Amino acid sequence: MVTKERKKKTDPVIHVVSPYALFFELEGPLTGGRRLMFDTLQRLLKKEKLGLTETAFARHGLSQPPALCVKNLIASLDGEGVSEEKMTEAFFSALRSAAAGAMKPAGTLVKLIEATRAHGAPSVALSCLPAEVATLLAEKSGLTARGVQVQAFHDAEKAFPSRDIWLEVCRSLTRSPRRCFALISTAVACQTALAADLRVMALPDDFTACQDFGGAEWVCETPVDLSADDVIARMVTV
Repeated sequence: MVTKERKKKTDPVIHVVSPYALFFELEGPLTGGRRLMFDTLQRLLKKEKLGLTETAFARHGLSQPPALCVKNLIASLDGEGVSEEKMTEAFFSALRSAAAGAMKPAGTLVKLIEATRAHGAPSVALSCLPAEVATLLAEKSGLTARGVQVQAFHDAEKAFPSRDIWLEVCRSLTRSPRRCFALISTAVACQTALAADLRVMALPDDFTACQDFGGAEWVCETPVDLSADDVIARMVTV
């Protein structure tokens, strides 16, 4: 006797690809990266009898690649005789050693990453650190496991991220700048993202609260004010 087995049919899996994208700073406030950089540099400079304050870091340690940051900090702290090259390498080495558990993405950022991923939009963390250091920090902090891509620009010019860097990331994803959301925390990042025609979300921190974020699509005073639902709702055709 021949029995007929009913073949079970399953609906095909449809992967939605959004024309939008989310960019944020790997060394920004929502990852703990900026505080990690400050604490690391403060500890290293203290060994050279140089006292790094939050004010000095905000003035000379933001929006530039680490080598230039270290150079400017040493100069501003009258660190004559302190090797910029050795200090920079010590800085990278300390970040590698502290990678495990050193950075913990804020719940607000995690929700935003997961929401954009569900929407079919990629998330990219921009970094001014060497690629191997940035990748290690992203992996240990759980960002990589959440599908976040890392794009490092260790050889960046004076301003980081520059307009050209924003545009390069857009091109790498084949996304229109007007459909890319830049979550930034410094005035320089705000200005250069706007110059690249990105849509800007500003979230200042303790180091950048007094900076000018004019032109940003919206400015959040605290991480709680950054709503993943609000961001997704803005991902409509423009």
